[in-house]
Amino acid sequence: MGNTIADFNLGLNDQAVALLAILSKMEPLFAPHDGTYEYKYEYKTYAWYNGRENGVSLRINHPETRKFLYICFAEHRSTDSLVIYHWTSDNRLQPPLASDLSNDVYKNGILIANLRFDMAVSRIIDIIKLFLVEQDNLKTVDSIIKE
Repeated sequence: MGNTIADFNLGLNDQAVALLAILSKMEPLFAPHDGTYEYKYEYKTYAWYNGRENGVSLRINHPETRKFLYICFAEHRSTDSLVIYHWTSDNRLQPPLASDLSNDVYKNGILIANLRFDMAVSRIIDIIKLFLVEQDNLKTVDSIIKE
């Protein structure tokens, strides 16, 4: 935290907070709407504390299939790289705990070079698009946009 009275980042890694700031300004235009300005999927954001990997957790849920996509990102515990973990679940976690991540999720963590937020955003968007395609049984995300 440094020599200050308070920590504006609430203990989260600087890179995770920077990536959150970028994502918070992005609208998921590729995601289906319910016919109004509301999205079909629910998006939630949580602080995620996992030892040195103190970052952010995104939860996206499909209201019909009741499946949840979790994406957690932070500075990797042993490098300065960003790491992105993701998995789907039938359980609503608020937020996920370290014990909720399986060994496979940890093994399949995506490492992104230090400060390469463009790459991290691209990978996160790809993960979300894949989830949308799988949940709505579509061939591509383009078929969502055309509806």
